Amino acid sequence: DPSVLLACGGARATVIAVSGAQNVSNRFYAVHPRRNDRFVKPSRMLQTLFRDVDFGDVHFTRHLLGVLSDADPVKFSIVVDEIVPFWLVLLLTPETFLWQLAAFIWFRFFDIVKPQPARWIDGHMKHGLGVMLDDLVAAGYTLLVLALFMVAFNG
Repeated sequence: DPSVLLACGGARATVIAVSGAQNVSNRFYAVHPRRNDRFVKPSRMLQTLFRDVDFGDVHFTRHLLGVLSDADPVKFSIVVDEIVPFWLVLLLTPETFLWQLAAFIWFRFFDIVKPQPARWIDGHMKHGLGVMLDDLVAAGYTLLVLALFMVAFNG
């Protein structure tokens, strides 16, 4: 962004804070639309998965992730599986609302449809790495589709 470069041009040091993937609403929890480090509420799915967690005591997403990890590391890996692949997609997507909306829609599409090899991974690798790999395949397909759209509409 040229305005950021202009603002930082005369500074002796520049600190850039990059928001983590945990600060994006997902199917497990909602974050505040402007103060996106603020945990708003858990989904029914997260409440079902973590029945013993008192979500009323949690106000920030980083705290939420720590509480979930401490409560049950195995179940926590399911939450991480939701966050990491989509964060990878957002990291490589233009920072406009329409591109990020398209990224979300395509990612959810490929995550649900599970084209090969994601379908094979989902059917044959049920633990740890397999749980994450099928979403990484969905992320790869999403990035491929977005790249094709970029070439078609910007090139």
